[in-house]
Amino acid sequence: MATLPVPLAVRTWCDFGGHAARWSRVPAEQDPVFRPPSDAAKAELGHALAVARSSGRGAGVPLLSAVFLADGGPALARLALLETDAATLASALAAAQVLAHAHPRIASFAVPHLAHPDASVAIAAVTLLFGTRCDTAALYALDALRHPQPAVARATVAGLRPLLALRPDVGVARRLVRWVEDRAVPRTHAEARAAAVALLGEAGWLGEAEAVGRLRKDRDPAVAAAAVRALAVLQPYPSAPLGARATVPQLPGR
Repeated sequence: MATLPVPLAVRTWCDFGGHAARWSRVPAEQDPVFRPPSDAAKAELGHALAVARSSGRGAGVPLLSAVFLADGGPALARLALLETDAATLASALAAAQVLAHAHPRIASFAVPHLAHPDASVAIAAVTLLFGTRCDTAALYALDALRHPQPAVARATVAGLRPLLALRPDVGVARRLVRWVEDRAVPRTHAEARAAAVALLGEAGWLGEAEAVGRLRKDRDPAVAAAAVRALAVLQPYPSAPLGARATVPQLPGR
């Protein structure tokens, strides 16, 4: 039987927006994702995957989504995410979106695809992980920031925005800051880095104001400009020098 990657198997999955983590309390062997599908269901999946392979990139998504929503669908989605053809795998990942929120454990099978050399596959994996609306899955999705294709990094940052509108997550903020400050990140990722800095300001992460201030001197002008704008949100008033005393206004006549 397929097993979940550690620590996804042992973590409480869903915290974003107070989402009910009912599947995190269900033993893996009882989760519909791991129930053995019937022969008839596997035959339906085989047909849908064959259509996806022959129909061009993305064309098989509606049929695969219908299969995943049918009886035994979560387990069929798990099998489909083992597909090796890049275009078909991207379609399977996109189709599995219909299950992500209700069956977040399916997203664990998207994690290995975050580093897929095909950008469309990696982006589809990121989207599936974010679709769970779960904190653990979101943190795993941030691994895609390291993808050599800048489009994947841009999609990863963009995918965070709606999630963090539900509830800012300190772990996500720290990961973003470390990534933006890492000088090993290629110059081709400047747009994604600037978007990440802007997101720090939009989400109001006051604890990262010092790091954002450092980024005003970043090597990439877009990142430096984003840092100036973000800092204006995080620190709208200049900070007093360390050790300075606050001045208490005096009422007239006192």
